[in-house]
Amino acid sequence: MSSDFSLEPGPEEAGIVCDCCGTRSTTVHGFVYKSGDAFALYYAGWSHQHPERGVTMAIATGEWAEGSGPQDRTSIGLEARPTATEIQFTVVGPEQSPWGETPLFGRMLSRDRAKASPSMKSTLDVAELIARDDPRVRAVLGTS
Repeated sequence: MSSDFSLEPGPEEAGIVCDCCGTRSTTVHGFVYKSGDAFALYYAGWSHQHPERGVTMAIATGEWAEGSGPQDRTSIGLEARPTATEIQFTVVGPEQSPWGETPLFGRMLSRDRAKASPSMKSTLDVAELIARDDPRVRAVLGTS
C-alpha cells in the first residue's frame, strides 16, 4: 500500500441489539486521505459477543469535493476475518451489508460488480489500512 494514504478515525456508536445475545454491536466511522486529499469514507461494525463474524465494512470512494454528491461515489461492502497469518477480506453485496443503502456513500455495488470494478484494488488497500491503523478495528481483528 502506498504511504500516501492516511487514516483519521471518526465517531463510534452503539448499534443494534443482537437477537441471540442481547448485546449491542459497535459501529465506527472514519476518513481516508491520499496525499492529504479526501479519498474514502468508511463504516466498520462488529459485535464483541461474536468475534467469529469479524468486522463488516463499507468503503466509499470517489469524489468528495464541495459540490459532489452520492452520484459521484461508489461503495463496496466487505467482511474482514482474522486467520492465523492474515486478515481475509470477502466482498459482500448491499443485501448483506448494514450499509447497503447509505445515501452519503453512493450506490453499493453488487458482489460481482465490485469484484470486477476498477476501484476494487484501492478499496482493498483502504480495508488493509483500516485493519492496521484504526485502533478500534485493529483490536477486534487482533492485528495490534
